[in-house]
Amino acid sequence: MDSFLRRRGPAKTMAIGGGLAVLAGILLSVVPLDHGTIPQWNGLCASGIGQLGQLLDTSARQACGMVGVADHLIGWLVGLGVAAVVAGGLLAFYQQGWIPQPPGQPTLPFLSAASTQPAASPAGMGPAQPAGRWRWPAGWHGLRLAVIAVVAGLLAAGGAYAAVSTTQGSAGLASFLCWNGPGDTGATLLQWLAGPVVSGTYRNASVTGTAPGEQVSTGSGALTGTVNGASASLDMGGGPEYGTIGTSLVLQVTQSDGSVQPVTCKPGTTAGWNQALAVLSRQVSTDNSAAASQQQQQNTNAQITQADQQLTTDIATLTQDATTLETDKTLAGDIQTMRNDLGTGQSDYQVELSDPPSNRCSDASTVGSDASTVDSDLSTLQSDEQNLESNNVSQDISAVQSDTSTVTNLGGSPNPDPATAIAQGKKALSDLAAAIAWASSTGNSIDNQAHQVASQAQSASGC
Repeated sequence: MDSFLRRRGPAKTMAIGGGLAVLAGILLSVVPLDHGTIPQWNGLCASGIGQLGQLLDTSARQACGMVGVADHLIGWLVGLGVAAVVAGGLLAFYQQGWIPQPPGQPTLPFLSAASTQPAASPAGMGPAQPAGRWRWPAGWHGLRLAVIAVVAGLLAAGGAYAAVSTTQGSAGLASFLCWNGPGDTGATLLQWLAGPVVSGTYRNASVTGTAPGEQVSTGSGALTGTVNGASASLDMGGGPEYGTIGTSLVLQVTQSDGSVQPVTCKPGTTAGWNQALAVLSRQVSTDNSAAASQQQQQNTNAQITQADQQLTTDIATLTQDATTLETDKTLAGDIQTMRNDLGTGQSDYQVELSDPPSNRCSDASTVGSDASTVDSDLSTLQSDEQNLESNNVSQDISAVQSDTSTVTNLGGSPNPDPATAIAQGKKALSDLAAAIAWASSTGNSIDNQAHQVASQAQSASGC
């Protein structure tokens, strides 16, 4: 190294080393490594699909870490190389005497061997400057300008490299989104490093199931294939699909019915993919809500129909029971029987009055027996009253009213209208109450008359 420095000089050595570093950085930036340059691979690792891959695969995370280090190394090579070239140039200027040393400062050791002493200048003015040459400002002002120039060169080199690296990384990622917007039931994101050999990943999402059980099903996997000019062949694991690639990607995709239909995929990013997923999720939510509401309405309609059918049955039962109650003649028959038996007792009492005294004891006993028969008739009347009071009309009215409330609460209109049947049932109950009151009063009166006749017959018999 010492011999090299002596032969080439420090300035040339720095310039050559800096140039080699810049060349190495450029080569690392443009030479493909496994179908992609280091900036392109770093761009893929920084993308959404790259982040997902690192989360799922430890080896991918390690590879992306190495690519990131290599990408930073390129930046350092280019930056330091440019800085070395600039420093070498400044050193050459210094060696040529264009950058003077401050007065009274010793000559730097590594400069003394390669430089000659310039002619003395007038006292207090420092070394004389060669005639005809550009004069760098003397003293510390000149050194400050040199430092500023070096820093500016470093910043310019770093900025240029960052711009080139970012452009290469973005341009090297092919990304297409196969989605027609709201209303489409599926979306697919295809991403790979641009080049003749496709090696990337795909993501897909589709609406599956039937509402109200719809859901968004997602999947992902390796994307392979080739690109040759405007022709493309992509394989997502189900066999190659052929198409054309340009501003958009158009694939001829085999459908479920066996037909082949073109599918257009436009340039898209991870943000577009996330938007497509959000739209599909909202679509599924809307479909499920609408289907659930429709199903609920169908269930409600079925319940209304069932309640109407029950209402029809209960109205028929109420009408029949009310009619039966209205037309019942049991109480009237019981009263008529009591009247007939009372008449028998009255007739037997008249016989007693016309018979000779010897027969009157026997006749009085007959009249008393007739009164007992009337008592028995009164018991039958009271039993029939109780039977009629235990009728089903009241329960029938309650059932019809309950059916009506059920239909109304479900949002329907009772069909048929229960008002007529309920009114008929209430009238039957009212008429029954009046009939029972009349029968009780009449029956008790007849029974009292029968006992009065029996008491008169006993008195007349003299027994």
